[in-house]
Amino acid sequence: MKRWIGLILIAVLWGYGAILAWTMKDAGNQVFLYCGEGSAVEAEQISQALEREQEQGREMPPEISAWSRTEKVKVMNPVLGRSEEADCIIVYGHKEMASYRRLLGGTYGYRSDQDGCVISSGLAMELFGGPDVTGTYIWCREKAYRIQGVTDDSSLVILLPAKAKDAMRFMLLTRTDYAGMETGKTAVERFLYRNGIHSGKVLVDGTYFSSAAGFGICLPLWMMPLRALTAFSSRRERKVERGREIRGCILAAVFFLAGTFLAWKLELKIPADLIPSRWSDFEFWARRIEELRLDMAATGEAGAVRWLAQLKGRLAVCLICSLAGGAGGIMWRRT
Repeated sequence: MKRWIGLILIAVLWGYGAILAWTMKDAGNQVFLYCGEGSAVEAEQISQALEREQEQGREMPPEISAWSRTEKVKVMNPVLGRSEEADCIIVYGHKEMASYRRLLGGTYGYRSDQDGCVISSGLAMELFGGPDVTGTYIWCREKAYRIQGVTDDSSLVILLPAKAKDAMRFMLLTRTDYAGMETGKTAVERFLYRNGIHSGKVLVDGTYFSSAAGFGICLPLWMMPLRALTAFSSRRERKVERGREIRGCILAAVFFLAGTFLAWKLELKIPADLIPSRWSDFEFWARRIEELRLDMAATGEAGAVRWLAQLKGRLAVCLICSLAGGAGGIMWRRT
């Protein structure tokens, strides 16, 4: 009985990892860009690029959220006469993509809303004396803004909608056209090139996350035939044991086919830039891993945004569930 309970627990563990891999499927269409100090893209340029795409008959241009961060920006409560200097995050698009913490109350508002803002709980405490400030007004950058939401952040932070000439240093582009086999990174680079935006370095390609999660969850299913064939090849087994191993081989084949089907549903693919041009280039993987490490390190403080932290967390849990489920399956077979 305990043996079958163990099998159920293994299946649940692996199943949870499979669910996480499925939720990360769309991450392959997300690309995170960084623009240097002198090469930032104005919000107006982004809007013009999206309008140009629609004029050219491209029905599904990428969704873009962009932001930049400025320190020591004055924020004032005109009613109480209080003011503080806060880190100001100027956002084009969805404010939640540039947020570092979850919401305590309210909403992030619509991306088209130019009169709403989101502040941290720390800033709310300094300006109002409490976090329940949704619907009230503050003054910042020579304009009054209505507070739409409050984040769970003790530091002093305010998220404001971008103006036309605001320079954006970080961009998250999400491909919405799923046709074709090109990766999100390739589609985004083509979009930027078409619209004359030549600045920006890709720091995070979501394809790596979705592929790692997919391969991680499929690998235990693909390893089952290897284990079964190893046992079947032994010539000293008795007929009863051989019959049991034949059944094991059939079950392993089912697992392999299930893994292949899951890979197909997850649209699993190896990113093109992870495939060496020459198989004899044995240093390729070491160089590529180091490049990816440097890119992730280059995200700096921007890499702490909540959506990216959640993506990293889901990938880590997915791989742990896959590893634990695979190891548990091998141990269960031996008992």
